[in-house]
Amino acid sequence: MTPRAFLDQVVRPNVAALVAAYDDPRDAFNAIASIDALAGLIYEALRGRGDLTVAPLGGDDEYRNDLAARR
Repeated sequence: MTPRAFLDQVVRPNVAALVAAYDDPRDAFNAIASIDALAGLIYEALRGRGDLTVAPLGGDDEYRNDLAARR
């Protein structure tokens, strides 16, 4: 599954479910977990096509940390 398809089919519905039921811990976990997984998929897609922005990183954890540091 591409990152775009995962975003459309998994992340957006999970975030919408959380917005609709913000007090449901299951919806919160699903939204957070799917966003985390999306970062991993983006990293793997970039690495797979030889993108130089992820080349120096040791893995998707470093990619997530790099994204968080820039926010």
